[in-house]
Amino acid sequence: ALTVTNYCLAQGSVYNKEKLATVLSQLVDKDPIPVLFMRTLLQALHLYKDLVGFAMNVLSRLISKRVWENKSLWEGFIRCAHLTQPHSCHVLLKLGKPQLQDVLVKKADLREPLLAYANTNKDSVRPYVFELLATPQTQTQTQTQHASTSTSTSASQTSTQTQTQTQSQPSTQTQIQLEPVIGKKRSLDQVQTDDNLERPSKKQKVDDSPTE
Repeated sequence: ALTVTNYCLAQGSVYNKEKLATVLSQLVDKDPIPVLFMRTLLQALHLYKDLVGFAMNVLSRLISKRVWENKSLWEGFIRCAHLTQPHSCHVLLKLGKPQLQDVLVKKADLREPLLAYANTNKDSVRPYVFELLATPQTQTQTQTQHASTSTSTSASQTSTQTQTQTQSQPSTQTQIQLEPVIGKKRSLDQVQTDDNLERPSKKQKVDDSPTE
């Protein structure tokens, strides 16, 4: 089958791009899709660069057929998307989160064109896309910023608690210092009272003197 395919593609005068596109359109609708389908599509793109638009249509149809469930077709899909970037960006961003993550693992250099496309089409991009496209450096910076914010908040709370405790301590010390003073004043008043009771008045001394 591979030899026949290569032969047909080499006959450019017979199997031109229009005929190739027609054949490929019929093959993509088959169930199951032929094993050599993606290889044929890639060879057609090498021969006819202006088939890129047609290829994007085919890739979109493959997504609806859950192409990732067929290992050989999925690998061909990723190779084709990589070959046709940045035209394939809008197609790749139709993938689910696990599938897009797998693409980025296998073709890491697709990250930048995908991010550029996502930034200019934010309204039509799914929320998880930016999460997956964030570089490890960006994720580290975000985590550091969150940690710094948490540390600052904790330090501020600790400082406030310390100031509150410091302000409440002088009041306690003042109360402790006032208690001996009050006690001392009471003792002096009691001594003066007792002394007045023991000391007789002048009139009392005269009355108590013997009469002649």
